[in-house]
Amino acid sequence: MDAQEMKERIRNGSDLVVKQFAANSGIDFGLNRASVEWVDGLIEWQRQHPELTDEIKAGWISKLGSFLGECLVANTEGHWEWNESYGTPSVVFPNGNCLFPIFKVEKQFDNGREGGDSILGFYDTGLALTKYDFKRK
Repeated sequence: MDAQEMKERIRNGSDLVVKQFAANSGIDFGLNRASVEWVDGLIEWQRQHPELTDEIKAGWISKLGSFLGECLVANTEGHWEWNESYGTPSVVFPNGNCLFPIFKVEKQFDNGREGGDSILGFYDTGLALTKYDFKRK
């Protein structure tokens, strides 16, 4: 899959999330922090339901990870790139820092907030990472 196809798949997954929840969330659902917070709560709610099969969970992880990454891209100067080392898309910032939103969604599904994983905290950290260059000179 080339970079353009990867970005289209990500955008499509994110657009599905926005369309699905815009009418039902009760908030101005879009590529913003309030929507990330709402999805963070949705993941916690989903984790409590035994009908969450591995197949359903995988679909959620892909779409919600795309949405989370698109929120970062929309609110920073970040962009999507394929990360060869990890075999997954990542959001890369001009200062060289990068984040893996799909992995973070999976971690929240697996560990939950009580296990230290929250996509809202990840989003807030992502915004902060755009301001700092942690590479040693």
